[in-house]
Amino acid sequence: MVTQNPLISARRQLVKDLIPSVDHPALLEEVRLCLEVLEKPQPDAKELLDALQFAQRFIFIHLAGLSGDNDAIKYLMDTTDVRWKEAQDVPVADSLQDRLAQQFIGSPAPCDNPKIMLRVTPVAPRVVESIVKNYLKNNVPFDVDFPDDEWLTRLMERASEEGLSAVSAYQEERYKAPHIDKVNVVVSLPDSNTVERRKPSQSAALNKWKKVYGGRASNEDAFYTLTIIPTPHDAEVDEMDYEKYVREFFQTCNQPWLHIEKDHVPLIQKLDKAKTLRITNSDGTDITFDIEGQTFANSVVAKNIPGSEVFSAPRINGVNGKIVAKGKFQYDGPIMENITLRFVDGVVVEAHAEVGNEHLQEILNRDEGVRRVGEIALGTNPSLKRHVVNGLLVEKIGGSFHIALGRCYNFDTYNGVPVNVKNGNDSQVHWDITTMLAGKEGRVWADDELIQRDGVFTDPKLKVLNEGWAAVPLAERPEALDELFGALLGRMFGS
Repeated sequence: MVTQNPLISARRQLVKDLIPSVDHPALLEEVRLCLEVLEKPQPDAKELLDALQFAQRFIFIHLAGLSGDNDAIKYLMDTTDVRWKEAQDVPVADSLQDRLAQQFIGSPAPCDNPKIMLRVTPVAPRVVESIVKNYLKNNVPFDVDFPDDEWLTRLMERASEEGLSAVSAYQEERYKAPHIDKVNVVVSLPDSNTVERRKPSQSAALNKWKKVYGGRASNEDAFYTLTIIPTPHDAEVDEMDYEKYVREFFQTCNQPWLHIEKDHVPLIQKLDKAKTLRITNSDGTDITFDIEGQTFANSVVAKNIPGSEVFSAPRINGVNGKIVAKGKFQYDGPIMENITLRFVDGVVVEAHAEVGNEHLQEILNRDEGVRRVGEIALGTNPSLKRHVVNGLLVEKIGGSFHIALGRCYNFDTYNGVPVNVKNGNDSQVHWDITTMLAGKEGRVWADDELIQRDGVFTDPKLKVLNEGWAAVPLAERPEALDELFGALLGRMFGS
């Protein structure tokens, strides 16, 4: 019951407490409607999400110091961001959406009866509403955070940096222990045209809280499971038909995970024994990582959906050479294209983007750690085979590798298995940059052994990583996907 959820009850009470600070009639009417929903014992999932979305906006207005600015309130209420009650489902079969929701419902948590934060945008409402219905039915304590990109951009345009810092402090408190144990993230990338309007100082003031939560996630003090669902804007940027793109995304989320997890084992054994990892491609990439003493994590869908990858971190001073990453990239701002990075002794000494270079340089100057590599990974998802802007999706592609500039992970186990993925690098940034190897004469060497050629692993034991479902026995192919999916949840999440 919502009325018994302590996290939502606290939000409801705060909204009530802030009513006297506002005299804007339209805003007050929205407050009244919001409270009607939040005081229902069993509201509909869609109306609950809409009420919580409005409640967050109302609280942010107050914290930003805009309660008495009716012009600013009108500007914020005129946002083009979709309210939850208006959101349209993606053009994908309900069964695929429901499977994705079940992956979040069954995803791992650090304790029994965890307190969960849902961080969501209304890109695939059926998925999120299915999760909320389950939480309501099972009395799971949860809160919901909405990264309303256009609305927040408008808030930045009207609020002072002091006001934005107050909003950030509220967000930081929401994500702290003991308030939250686990975060489930079902979002879309922000529209690049919207993000371009933000000044770096405004973004820095509003987003200070993210470093605090990022540190919790990196240390596994807080668990998370994340997906980033494509939008029509993403399809436009990537020059793809949207319905085709989103179908491919959901298909990429439904791969033979048990078999992929199994095939990762011999690949990881090769990498863990190696002292160096060298990667080249025909675009000009020639980069060597010192990985002596590091070990790689077997990542399927416990934290990122879709999977999959094997990842670690290089030794902090052990990156030398050049990465030429072709394609479009987005991180906390406008689109960048065709990025070249040159490393000497672990540090980026030269960097250039053919488009968005000014933003690239701004990112690299945020702190000292962002010029070092906090992660090195090989993508192993056999489904999608082309570069896209969606950073979570592209980094999983079989026949690609990615680095993360900035913060390394600091956990000692991954899904219960001991790992060494730390290298001591700290930063407010963790930015994954993917470079394609498939179709680009890519080569990957672990010491002197060629382990991948043109995006294809050379070891016949890794056939599933190359071919996906085609390498799986007929009885376990998509016709038996429901059974296989259930087995995966039981194996990985103990359910």
